[in-house]
Amino acid sequence: MSEHSDAGHAHSGHGHGHAHGLAPGADRRLIAAAGALIVAFMAGEVVAGLVAHSLALLSDAAHMLTDAASIGLVLITMKVAGRPASGGYTYGLRRLEILSAQANGITLVLLALWLAYEAVRRLIDPRPVAGGLMLAVAVTGVVVNLAAAWLLHRASRRPGQRRSLNSEGAFAHVLTDLYAFAATVIAAVVVLATGFHRADAIATLIVAALMVRAGAGLIAQSGRIFLEAAPAGVDPAAVGAALVGRPHVIEVHDLHIWEITSGMPAASAHILVARHQDCHAIRAGLVELLDTRFGITHATLQVDHVPPEHVLRRAAEHPEDGDLRHCEDTHGPSYRAPDPRVLVRLSLPVVEKRAEWDVAVIGGGPAGLAAARAAAAAGARTVVLERSEHPRYKTCGGGLMGASLTSVADLEDLPSRDSITSVTFTLHGKRQYTRRHDTPILGMVVRDEFDDALRRRAEAAGAVIRQRTAVRGIDQGDDHATVRLSGGAALTATSVIGADGSAGITARHVGADFAQTDLGLEQEIDVPDAVADAWRGRVLLDWGSYPGSYAWVFPKGGRLTVGVIASRGEGEWTKRYLRTFAAQVKLDSYPVARDSGHLTRCRADDSPLRRGRVLVAGDAAGLLEPWTREGISYALRSGEFAGEAAAKAAAAESPGSAVSALDEYAASVNRVLVPEMKAGRTLLNAFSKHPGMFHTGLATAKGQRLFGRICRSEITYAEVVAKPAARRVLAFLGR
Repeated sequence: MSEHSDAGHAHSGHGHGHAHGLAPGADRRLIAAAGALIVAFMAGEVVAGLVAHSLALLSDAAHMLTDAASIGLVLITMKVAGRPASGGYTYGLRRLEILSAQANGITLVLLALWLAYEAVRRLIDPRPVAGGLMLAVAVTGVVVNLAAAWLLHRASRRPGQRRSLNSEGAFAHVLTDLYAFAATVIAAVVVLATGFHRADAIATLIVAALMVRAGAGLIAQSGRIFLEAAPAGVDPAAVGAALVGRPHVIEVHDLHIWEITSGMPAASAHILVARHQDCHAIRAGLVELLDTRFGITHATLQVDHVPPEHVLRRAAEHPEDGDLRHCEDTHGPSYRAPDPRVLVRLSLPVVEKRAEWDVAVIGGGPAGLAAARAAAAAGARTVVLERSEHPRYKTCGGGLMGASLTSVADLEDLPSRDSITSVTFTLHGKRQYTRRHDTPILGMVVRDEFDDALRRRAEAAGAVIRQRTAVRGIDQGDDHATVRLSGGAALTATSVIGADGSAGITARHVGADFAQTDLGLEQEIDVPDAVADAWRGRVLLDWGSYPGSYAWVFPKGGRLTVGVIASRGEGEWTKRYLRTFAAQVKLDSYPVARDSGHLTRCRADDSPLRRGRVLVAGDAAGLLEPWTREGISYALRSGEFAGEAAAKAAAAESPGSAVSALDEYAASVNRVLVPEMKAGRTLLNAFSKHPGMFHTGLATAKGQRLFGRICRSEITYAEVVAKPAARRVLAFLGR
């Protein structure tokens, strides 16, 4: 039982980012095609092995029989495991694929032992082998297995899919068979050239060794899942330390990390947080941390406030008493903040309990501060509620397009770190070219400096900024909204503008729906002056091998931002891409000042922008460009639209007029930003399927002129996509 005097209940939450449908997500048609190819060839190989008296060919055929069985299991398991959870099977039948993978592994090992036994017998008592037939069949086998491996690889690498141990088992079968045929080719050549018939048995032993290696790996991996061990590469101690290192978190215990099935990591934990803090907001932040840093997409966290202060003090002074545990019997180690007494003394500024405002803005990023400036400039009494304190770091590439620069044209102290006139493009780290522009196409900022400058601009317009003020919830009346704050205080406002991110309170309150979620990883790298000079005025963009992914290097004075972005659910691949990319651009040897990640969420077409008196802008509304995931210009523009609409609502003479004023916000977004997003989605679809075509097109003079105009916002994506020629090309590429 949990105890805390100020809440009276436990705050439990469940965060997950995976779909609860078909687990592997692979294309059944491609897998079935690979299986048919293998079965057809296997039948011919059995006949050829008997005619040629080749144990190597027969062993290959036997292995191909397990290939076919493995692929059959994959197809059956995909169908069964995709059924929804029901009855006592609360996770559905997802672990059938692990049973299938373990069966594949055991079959491989047993078959390898039998082949090794037969091979030893052939070494002792060799038999004549028809080397010519053996060579012809083996070469054909290499081709067939290459085709089957390509089909399986393509089937399991569709956008947004998770890793499937079952599919990996089938792929391992086919790949092992490919190596086996290569060994058989060599053995056949030896037999033909020298008459050394024992080469057939030696090739069989090589095949058997490869089968044991592949089978043992599958057995070990499936065994880890059945024993509910932490996923490979995830250190529970590191996870616990990261969770307890977050603001206001005092202790983490009962931390369990396991895999429901391959590629579906899960975690649960009991979290104690400082009193008077927002449990729900902290939980949302912890769920996002688990996702972005550790790839754990299915998290169930129970979040409670700590016991009364005198208990905390006693726990800090006498940790051996264990009063802070909060549970009678914890499982596993507990992770505790360095000094709970510091958190006991934690208090937040109290905003006036019933202060009346025209506009309350939740969140002090570009969207919130643009909204506050617009509302205050229009004469509305405006307050900004920011949970942190400026300047504060935010993960962000920091590139300002023309639309962003226009939105901050009146910002006298724009903290620009660089102005971009050159762009280097690569495709999977290759085919490099650089194009230069006569006028700048991008500005470069760091978010802590940029947001702080926006804060000063909003304050100069008359907005009041309340920092270190956490919002716990929103209630709505007929003519106002009440914002509940940590510590029990509250304020009322005619309208509320939510700009607290896609995982924030306002997005949940409005019911924002997101159709696209991506994971971005970034490193801020300190480089010597000579390296900084080499990058000054130039960015690098690499089109990644995973559909829709890309990487970048952005210069910011003596620091370079190196980042990658790809579809959520491919965390391990995205991490590898970042490491590989940093090495390719020769920046992996320099110290990393910051290493962070974030999720970008793009709204669904029917996602609401308003609920009653509450508007959402920027990331909270899922407003960003789907292809490049550029969000600053969308945050600034949507924030400005929201601020203007909220100021009009505050000045309205009747509730009906206020509602009409708030409706203008959605109208502005639908008129200006939504067409851009739809065009970006069209470009992303074509780019995901044919990045090489985009790379080639951008290398042309016409392509670069268009790229520069887009970056300077002289032409919009919607205008580009509307051109007849572009429309036809994109329709063809997007098929």
